[in-house]
Amino acid sequence: IDLSVSIKYLFIIILSLFLFQKSATGQLNKDSTYNYQDLNRILELARSNNDQKTLAETYVRLADYEGDVLGAYDKSIEYYRRALEYFKVNRDSSGINETNHSLARRYTDAGFHNDAIALLQALTSIYHKSNNNRRLAHVYYDLNRAYKARGETENSLQYLARAEEINKVLLDTGLMTKIFFDKIQVYESVYETDSALVTAFRAFNVSVMKGDNEVIARSLYYIGQINRKKNDTGRALMYTTIT
Repeated sequence: IDLSVSIKYLFIIILSLFLFQKSATGQLNKDSTYNYQDLNRILELARSNNDQKTLAETYVRLADYEGDVLGAYDKSIEYYRRALEYFKVNRDSSGINETNHSLARRYTDAGFHNDAIALLQALTSIYHKSNNNRRLAHVYYDLNRAYKARGETENSLQYLARAEEINKVLLDTGLMTKIFFDKIQVYESVYETDSALVTAFRAFNVSVMKGDNEVIARSLYYIGQINRKKNDTGRALMYTTIT
């Protein structure tokens, strides 16, 4: 029996089962011990088989896990950088761009706003040239996040507007609600309560059409809080009581 072939097929089976689990759940399970061990086992198997593609993809998942589940931003950034090295070896431009986008988001989380903005601006050029409007809209949204975190409200609103303009064609309700909530936060930060209230009602209307109870509750919360800031205690109480 050729053991190298057997090990290769065993690796493929294990990887396939893992990827099936990933696609079935749509996200990593919050049971950190079990899933973290799985990821590291797959990483070791990929190393032993010199599988550059799987190494890149697994490092991305580990980076996601470190940042999203464990809040370990430094480790997450390190893993995204390792993933990039393997994507570059394979000349996988899609993997490089998507990982750079994830890395930029993590830079923002970690407070490295200048690094985030530099990466995102580079991605806007790439996606604009390739007419990839779906990716471009999300990059614009994340540029807003980086500028908002840096306290630059004018730039934040500018990129939110760009993302919203593209989304009029995409009709991505998930992105739309994120844009609305970020707009509310920016408007509140500059005391534009009327604009914040209008946007909160827009978010509410979209969430009702979508049937998203979590977004409905969040929209009503904002409506109540903004009315409280406008000293309209009656409406504030009404909307916060609904939530």
